Amino acid sequence: MGSTTHAGTIQIPEAAGSLAHSSVADVDRAIEEVAANRGAWIRTTVASRIALIDEMLAILDDVAADWVAAAAQAKGLQPGDPRRGEDWFGGPTALGQQLDLLRRALVDIEATGRPALPGKPTLRATTGQVTVPTVPVRAADRLMFPGLTAHTHLMPGVSLDAVRQAAIYTETAGEGGVCAVLGAGNVNSIAPTDVMTKLFNDNLVTVLKMNPVNEYSGTYLEQVLGVLVRRGFLRFVYGGVEVGKRLTTHPLVTHIHMTGSDKTHDAVVWGVGDEGERNRANRTPITDKLVTSELGNVTPAIIVPGPWSKGDLRFQAGHLAGMLTFNGGFNCISTRVMIHHAKWNQRREFMDAFTHALGEARPRLAYYPGARDRWAAMTAAHPSNDQFGVDDGTEGCVPWTLLRDLDPDQHDDIAFTTEAFNGVMGEVAIDAPMDIASYLDQAVDFCNDVLWGTLGATFIVHPRTMRNQDSAAAVERALDRLQYGSIVVNEWAGAGFGFMSTPWGAFPGHPLHDIRSGRGFVHNTLMVEDVQKTVFRAPFRSPTGKWGFDPSHRTLDRLGPAAYQVWGRGRLKGLPAALAAALRG
Repeated sequence: MGSTTHAGTIQIPEAAGSLAHSSVADVDRAIEEVAANRGAWIRTTVASRIALIDEMLAILDDVAADWVAAAAQAKGLQPGDPRRGEDWFGGPTALGQQLDLLRRALVDIEATGRPALPGKPTLRATTGQVTVPTVPVRAADRLMFPGLTAHTHLMPGVSLDAVRQAAIYTETAGEGGVCAVLGAGNVNSIAPTDVMTKLFNDNLVTVLKMNPVNEYSGTYLEQVLGVLVRRGFLRFVYGGVEVGKRLTTHPLVTHIHMTGSDKTHDAVVWGVGDEGERNRANRTPITDKLVTSELGNVTPAIIVPGPWSKGDLRFQAGHLAGMLTFNGGFNCISTRVMIHHAKWNQRREFMDAFTHALGEARPRLAYYPGARDRWAAMTAAHPSNDQFGVDDGTEGCVPWTLLRDLDPDQHDDIAFTTEAFNGVMGEVAIDAPMDIASYLDQAVDFCNDVLWGTLGATFIVHPRTMRNQDSAAAVERALDRLQYGSIVVNEWAGAGFGFMSTPWGAFPGHPLHDIRSGRGFVHNTLMVEDVQKTVFRAPFRSPTGKWGFDPSHRTLDRLGPAAYQVWGRGRLKGLPAALAAALRG
């Protein structure tokens, strides 16, 4: 039942938006004004940058609740709906956490010349690569996510005595430049956290184009980041393709960064239509600017067979369901393909628990343009799909949809080559010998060689499985071989985005003509250089109850603002409220 398609994302139509588009003169003026201040930004001292962050954090506190309320309204979430809490995580908490961690890094740079790492870099025994501890950094990280750690793996060949951090602060400030940031339209913290990375990690003054889908966020971001606007280091512009084209082709712009579709990337780099295809085939880009990007993923979740209890099955079923339903499925890191061992004796029981969890998830407004068309393309290729929730196009909802028993040998299946960017997930069973090593070798090959994208992957493994020496070695080999920018054990791959101390981006090495999940890393508040990927490890079951993105979570609307205080702002006095909301979820 496969369907051949151009790999990547299905073309996403442009949203109409509600705000007036910036004029050509507005865009030109914005670029010229920040370009005139690129030298002033480079000369801005570390102490002054800390003061700028302090001002931004104070204003974020003032507007956070209104920003979340606007997001809930835009996404069709009514008052009293616990899911209104998700935009605390996708908006103010992520931005606040990044600003807080940047502030800490700058304080360290002022004192010692580089951000303090939460532990010593070491050599990984299996690969010889340097790994740098990057989570937890703060007490808030340890208390909100007990037992969760992350280590960033550096590129092969980097030695322990050559670990580099904060190059623009410790080596050379460089000449700076002007970066055009094309903001994402789904998660509200993406655009501002991209901007902060370009300014504070890369020394680039910036013009941000808000996406028409979530341009309402501009009202709040222009307040939070207003001090940067007043100093001439940042400008906002609004509009669609034509505004983006003017911005990215302006001669004063030296860098381009985007989070979104590979189709948008290719239009910027190669052009559109037949001419764009010829340019890509001939390797003749239409821009000479440095382009970085984060462009999505057909995100896998590898389920390792193990001795799961009924409680484990229920917990992980809700866990996996939430990886699809959070934000309505409009995440570049939403799980798209669940991978099982075909002979796992609990596979059917787990899938029954998963479909129950998905069936309990309430439908969501399909607020992102083209969602129903993308859903139709996926279901047309797999007409025997299972659907959960209301399928009524007039109400603007797309049902949660499971594509069962996909054939891993059908490499051109649309579910493998194309990011759905809606509420669709596929399931694959790998028919391997009954040992963990054989299964994981095949599962990793499938992920690396068949699935489109290299942004992030989830890996679920029971602690008792890891007590077996051979199984543990097979898991570690799989983690080494997986070619993803973030690999998250026992948690959603979205953790790679959520923990701002870690680098977020695709596995390195994609050429511009085959960009897949993009190039470069953002966030990375510890400013680690020479990054290859980051591996997170979490407990098999969270000690604080179900994850907040589980669709059955009952108190997410209370957990969200409490988590903002603790995780977003590092205020430990908010911990009792956060833990109470988490445990009652």
